[in-house]
Amino acid sequence: MKLTKLVTLILLPVSMTGCSSGANDNTPGTDIKLDEKSTEIVNSDNQFGFNLFGTLVENADAGSNLMISPLSISSALSMVLNGANGDTRTQMEQVLSSSGFTTDDINTAYQKLIPALRNCDTSVDLDIANSIWIRESFQVLDKFTETNNDYYDAEVTRLPFDNTAVNQINDWVSRKTHDRIQKMVTSIEPNDVMYLLNAIYFKGSWAEKFDSNATQNKPFTLTDGNTVNVPMMRKHLKLSYLATNKFRMAAFPYGRGKFRMLVMLPNEGVSNTEILQSLDADSWQTYLKGMSQPVELDVWLPKFTFSWEIGLKDVLASLGMPKAFSQSEADFTNINSDGRLYISKVKHKTFIEVNEEGTEAAASTSVTVSYTSVGPNAPIIFHADHPFLFFITEEDTGAILFMGQLSDPRSEN
Repeated sequence: MKLTKLVTLILLPVSMTGCSSGANDNTPGTDIKLDEKSTEIVNSDNQFGFNLFGTLVENADAGSNLMISPLSISSALSMVLNGANGDTRTQMEQVLSSSGFTTDDINTAYQKLIPALRNCDTSVDLDIANSIWIRESFQVLDKFTETNNDYYDAEVTRLPFDNTAVNQINDWVSRKTHDRIQKMVTSIEPNDVMYLLNAIYFKGSWAEKFDSNATQNKPFTLTDGNTVNVPMMRKHLKLSYLATNKFRMAAFPYGRGKFRMLVMLPNEGVSNTEILQSLDADSWQTYLKGMSQPVELDVWLPKFTFSWEIGLKDVLASLGMPKAFSQSEADFTNINSDGRLYISKVKHKTFIEVNEEGTEAAASTSVTVSYTSVGPNAPIIFHADHPFLFFITEEDTGAILFMGQLSDPRSEN
């Protein structure tokens, strides 16, 4: 049988700190129960992720792999949101799909997610961290740093913005992502006064691991119709499953099942872009609720590793928050009452490796604030042999950690 395109992958976490333990720890985790308001905000974060990811895929080069962490990006921007005022804040709320929520609603939701993730699954390593780095000579309102420390557990550091600062920031990101994200900051410009960072690291073993001896080279059909041979993991598995007229989706659990990778495999003649155009937070919930009890699947899943990075300034502006990036119109007077601050850069980097043992993924987002003087009994065939979408989710909350697209398992960049 010919293998075809891979779909997109999304990791959905539920909190902002860490859910971490040793692989041999069999202590059961704690089910996560969010209140109604916090659940709505998680859904809003997911909607922001779908909006952003759909735009990125639509504008990406054909046949490219990409992955984002909606949770990482929304976490970093939500910290910045605490410093925004006026139209700048209104636009940011609209893009983040958080209009209608108060500042306290948003901050409290993230604060509740932090302890929830710590114990959600003791067999999965999950670390989520935030930090704020401030130019030593720049004055920041105490309320801004205190709020982000209290609600986002953000580490706040004041230091001279020199080459040593670049190394310190990069060392923090590297440490929090287990060396999977490197060189988040390359240089500090004279007018840069603050960096707000989020870092996420995930490592989970499959609930049922693949046998490496069963992995064989099989053809994978690329976006352009050409086929290439790639290492394909193979196994008969009982998995939750959904089939629609556009795609088939299977859920691959990690550890004790709190986290899952959902692989969305387009049907013949359907592209990832076509699926994403109709995918939003509501349809996502409908698909999750429509998944069956575990059925037997004949699974082929390619091994793959890739890294990806992008500057998000232009795409975020195009989605509806241009004032945050305007030297003349941005209003961040809740950071410094004198104003004259704007977001000069938003950088996002991700990494993922999928193999017989499980999945390792990492992401980091940096926001630079600058100062301006201006089924059946027989196994169902589920051969992920063409570009697909993939999602890793936390079952109780449905929060999205990463979402990505695999178009070529051979490519590492």
